Amino acid sequence: MRGGAYQGREIAGVLFTNSSSTACSVSGYPFAQLRYQGRPLGKPASDNPGTVRLIVLRPGRSAQSQLTAVSTCQAPESDHVRVVAPHTGTAKTVTVELRGCALSIDPLEAA
Repeated sequence: MRGGAYQGREIAGVLFTNSSSTACSVSGYPFAQLRYQGRPLGKPASDNPGTVRLIVLRPGRSAQSQLTAVSTCQAPESDHVRVVAPHTGTAKTVTVELRGCALSIDPLEAA
């Protein structure tokens, strides 16, 4: 995850890489939810408006999405985020500190 910020918002890039030896396809919105000490923090990310496209990932290629957290409230900060690629059940947690006010995510796009 790479990150950044602008007034009232913190952003993190979510990257999914095909680590298999065959091509696969992905589309849609990843699931994302901030967590603190293993427990959910706030609601899961809502979907930002955007165009959903089918992305074919050859081995080693990636798709990405932008996760945006509102940072203007006094909600606690996360210690990680749980993300799931669309249409899969495989979750991954990534260390990140974002304020748990409100969270949104963009549809996947080719990286």
